[in-house]
Amino acid sequence: MTLIALSYRGRQQLDVWLVLLQKEFTSRYKRSLIGYAWSVLNPLAFTFVLWIAFKGILRFDTPHFALFLASGFFLWHSFSNSAVIGSSIFLSNASLLKKVRFQRWILVAAFVANEMVHLSLALPILLGLMIFSDVPLHWTLLWALPLVLLTQICICLPIALLTASLNAVFRDLERLVGIGVQFLFYLTPIVYPLALIGESRRQLALMNPMACQVINLRSVIMDGTFSWEVYGYGMTGALLLAGLSMLVYRRVVRVLPEVL
Repeated sequence: MTLIALSYRGRQQLDVWLVLLQKEFTSRYKRSLIGYAWSVLNPLAFTFVLWIAFKGILRFDTPHFALFLASGFFLWHSFSNSAVIGSSIFLSNASLLKKVRFQRWILVAAFVANEMVHLSLALPILLGLMIFSDVPLHWTLLWALPLVLLTQICICLPIALLTASLNAVFRDLERLVGIGVQFLFYLTPIVYPLALIGESRRQLALMNPMACQVINLRSVIMDGTFSWEVYGYGMTGALLLAGLSMLVYRRVVRVLPEVL
């Protein structure tokens, strides 16, 4: 009887997640002319601007620089949205949280799943840039890209849960998160290679899970290699972030109806 009850409850939570995912996907681009394409145009626009600045004006000497930038920007775009937009997910759904009983973290999970759908749909753009840049397609892509996507979920879900929980209590946090994400952007090797910061600072850079993500995705795309050492650093950071987010969430969820 207990197993049946747990199975039924799990099915209910899954149904809620699917409904929230559909709501998130449709409401974001409601009355939008090009819909999901905005999620691709945004990182592509940043790629184009920085390509002109670094390659055209500053003569930054990096092979296939447009592909180099795009591989970092697509990952960063999903992380940035998860941290900044995700921080308001409880506040923007306050009426729903007060009327419907379900696990509150499912709301965050639906939001992050929507971001991962957009990231998955952007991967063919990277493959197209590889072909355009005359970069060979490696067999490593078949298993490395899903692994990178899975790791991205392990990073984005905790950061969204953490910022959403804290912002529900401390309303000014959303602006601070935006500033923090901008600061972290320049500490992540997106517009510059990791080698540029020197070997002495490499270990410090690898403490940033998003740096590990960018490094591995870029290595897979550029030369078909995947570093398990870098992956280990990234997953360790993701797990620590998950532990912190669950600790904060469990404290906040008790008082969530009162603070909304």
